[in-house]
Amino acid sequence: MAERTVVLVVHIDATLRKLIASVLDAAGFEVIQTGDAEAALQRARELAIDLVVIETDDTISAALVDQLRTACPALKALYIAGGHPRVAAPDSVLHLPLHAGDLVEAAAALAFGRCRCPACVRRSHAANE
Repeated sequence: MAERTVVLVVHIDATLRKLIASVLDAAGFEVIQTGDAEAALQRARELAIDLVVIETDDTISAALVDQLRTACPALKALYIAGGHPRVAAPDSVLHLPLHAGDLVEAAAALAFGRCRCPACVRRSHAANE
């Protein structure tokens, strides 16, 4: 039996966090969720996390991803932005409102290969024109 990709969802809004976790779980990911940085770091020390889905609208998100990468160096990050992302060079960003298909596609692309989030697809198409 193949191992499932482990996704850590870190978001302060419990409703949105549970929604994201539910969509990713239904898509076949193993999902762990938390609303705070300390719990996220503890989970990263305990498990091999493949992908973190994290909000960008607080100032600690990028620093938290850096800290998570000390425990899981190959960790990919999918940022959820309500406004303009506050990260310098994100792996991938999705903007609210979220669409389930975009979320699953972006998570899978980060976990398994080339990013296919809407912003990256637009950049790719623009580069090919």
